Amino acid sequence: MHTNSWRTYYRGIWTDNYLDNDLLNERLTYWKNKLQHPPSNQKVRVALHNNRIVDFACCLIGDDPVDGTLLDNLHVGSEIRGSGIGKLLLNDAVSGWLENNHENKFYCWVLKQNFQARYFYEKMGAINKEVIPLENPDGITSSMTCRYVWLNVDLILRYAQFFNLIITI
Repeated sequence: MHTNSWRTYYRGIWTDNYLDNDLLNERLTYWKNKLQHPPSNQKVRVALHNNRIVDFACCLIGDDPVDGTLLDNLHVGSEIRGSGIGKLLLNDAVSGWLENNHENKFYCWVLKQNFQARYFYEKMGAINKEVIPLENPDGITSSMTCRYVWLNVDLILRYAQFFNLIITI
């Protein structure tokens, strides 16, 4: 899912050579390591349909002293994109995180050229705090990347309720 997402949304941003060759093996190695040896502040949430992962979110609690918890990944399977599952999982991740934490700040990084993701986060109440260049994992190019922040995670919960997250998949 992560590989397919990058191949779809980062085409033209990162090199075709990187996206079309060893990306799947790289992402498998990345997630195997991340899940077998998680940092103590890592939380992963998944959405299942017919015993298959269709969406996942990964957070690093208290990652940044100013902006709080990092939404490190949020990916929705292409077959259910637009169904509302991304909003539901973001809401679930924030709700679960809030149960055990007092910090009320959340942020994520989004490539400036990833307009769909930027629109999604803005719709969910995030604001674009800054745009900076970050090195891409393809090792060749650098992309302008937006830091989206929620100054109060209650915004995510309110936006999720506003968009009526009753979905059928």
